[in-house]
This record gives sequence, structure tokens and C-alpha cells, in this order.
Amino acid sequence: MRFRIGLMLLVVAALALALFPSVAERMMTIEMLGWHLEMRQGLFFALVVLLALALWLLVRLVRLLAAGPRRMVDAWRAGGRRRREVRLIDALTSWVNGVPVEGGRVRDAAAGLVPPWLAEALAVLVDPAADPREDEQPLIIALRGRQMAQPEGEARLSLAVRRAVVERWLARFPRALPARLQALRLAEEAGDWSAVVALIEQAPRGVELPDGARRKGRALLRLAEREERPPLSLLQQAVRLDDSDEAVLALAAAHRQGDDLKSARGVLLDALDRRDSMTIARALAAQEAAFDNPLLVLHMLEKRCRKQANVAQRWLLVELARQAEDRERMQHHLRQLKRSAEGARLAWALEAEQHMEAGEWESAARCYRQACADAGVGERP
Repeated sequence: MRFRIGLMLLVVAALALALFPSVAERMMTIEMLGWHLEMRQGLFFALVVLLALALWLLVRLVRLLAAGPRRMVDAWRAGGRRRREVRLIDALTSWVNGVPVEGGRVRDAAAGLVPPWLAEALAVLVDPAADPREDEQPLIIALRGRQMAQPEGEARLSLAVRRAVVERWLARFPRALPARLQALRLAEEAGDWSAVVALIEQAPRGVELPDGARRKGRALLRLAEREERPPLSLLQQAVRLDDSDEAVLALAAAHRQGDDLKSARGVLLDALDRRDSMTIARALAAQEAAFDNPLLVLHMLEKRCRKQANVAQRWLLVELARQAEDRERMQHHLRQLKRSAEGARLAWALEAEQHMEAGEWESAARCYRQACADAGVGERP
């Protein structure tokens, strides 16, 4: 740009001299380095313009000659870049379509096209099972852990590999809820109940695990099952955290194993007060039948149910009265049981069992038909 401006100024000066011949015809003397040159001013400016044009043409020619090899190199580089773009597009298309692709193939194709961290991220997305480096960026660690939780990763990788990657993710981001949840799920899948308890107890403050108390209670119950005589404190904590039928029955069984029938009975009765569970009611009925002590529990349960009783408690009252051979109480509680739809079905089933024990098959069939009707089940031909 500067050369063009200078050339334009020379041309303007030459034109000015041409317009003023008196000035152009004046002689001028140039002395430099021992040289002595005399010429008219108009001719001097004309020679300077011609020399500048010649110099400019020479520079352009040299540039054109030098641009040939450089353009060849640029074309070769552009061709290589285009080939890598095509390979990258093909690899990503295969991955999107569900075709297994190696992460190294994506990383090599993306080299030079995208930032190195993005190339590595693409490789992890495509192949999370690739061997991780020790100096991986936190983004890559988190991305690899998230990919392990996808169905594709679970189908291709072993449980041990997935746990190792997710644990590395959790170690790098201890407050990341998705990382802790995935580690918790994989520990449960592996049956590592000690790790489950540790993951829940070591959660940082402010990180709330959904359903964490119940999952911890279930893990404590599984740990107790591994011991021949599980500690009562462990089972009691499991019941407090996860008040399920399984945990309650395990605690009652531990009390019976320690010859503490009173505590076992109290655990089951308290559980029936909290919820309507036929599983616990049947377990308590079987326990008292085995110890031949239904009348005591019948009195205890009647005191608890003076005002209100759920279906399971009412069924248990009928069953305990039957075991105690107290027909009057049994009929009373049967009438109470029939007041609800679910209770009526159980009451008719109990009456059917009584008729079957007495050999009254027609009456038993009639009771069973009534139970099916109350349950909404059609009669079979």
C-alpha cells in the first residue's frame, strides 16, 4: 500500500512537470558517491516513475514464482485436513448409528481439526472403555464416568471396570450427585453392602441422596444376613431406616434366636400398629402357633385394637381365636373383619378353611365362591 501511494505521488509530480515545461526544462545536478549527473527535471521524474514500475513488476514476479511451491504445500495440507474431516465424520456417523467405533480412530481423525481436549472428549463419548490416562482433564474424567452409566457402556463393560471409572469420577468430584448415585447403584449391583453404607454415610453436607435412608437400611440388613448371629443393634438400625416387612421379620427372628420371645412378639405387634401387613400378621400367627401361646397374644392384641384395627390385625385376631379354640371371639372378629372389602375376602377364606377342616365341602365351596366374588374374580365353569 505504501509503494502504491509513493508511485501515485511520483506520477502526479511527473504530470505537474509536463504541465509546466519551463520547470521541466530546467537542469538539475545530482552528486553522490563520486558520481556527477546532470539532466532535466522532467526527464528525471520520468525515469524515477519507470524505475518504480520496473521494481514493482519485479517484486510481483518474484512473489508469483515463490507462491507456486507454497500453494502446493497449502493444497497438500488442505487435502490432509479434508481427509481427516471425512474420517471423523464417518466415525461419528457410525457411532450414532450404533456401530462400535474405537476411540483412537476418532482421536486421530480429530487431531488438528479441533482442540485436543475436544478430540479426547469425542473419543470418550464414542469409546468410554479406552484406557484412561493419569493426566486426564476433569472434564474427561466426568464425561467418561457419565458414559459408563449409559446402557451401551453397561452392555460392553464389566462391572469391575465400570465401578473403577465411576469411583475415579467420584474421587475427583465428591460433591457430584450423579457420580455418587452411580457409585451407589454399582455397589448395590455388586452386592458390596459395606461400600453402600460408606457411600451414604460419607456424603458431603448438602448432598442429599434420594431414598438414602431406605437404601442404607437395606444394606445393613444384607450385612446382618451374612452373620450367623447378627447383632441386634444392626437389625434395629435397619428397621429404623427401612421399616420393611423383611427387616421387621429379621429382627423378630434374631430375638427368637436369642430366646427373647417377648421382644420378638413386641416387634411384630408394633409393626402391625404402624401398617397393614398380612405378611407380618401371618408370621406372628405362625410364631404363636409354634409356641402354643395364642391366647396371650389374643388378649394383648385386643387391648391394642379396642378403638380401631386394620385388616391385618383383625385377621390375626380371628386366627388367634381359632388357634385358642374360642369360637365366640372368633365369630365376633369375623363379623368385624367382613365390614371392609379386603377383610370380607379374608373372612370368607377363613370360614372356608374351617369348613374344610370339618369336612363340610359344600359350605367350604360356598365360602370360597363368596371370597372370589368379593375379590372381583369371576367363577370358573
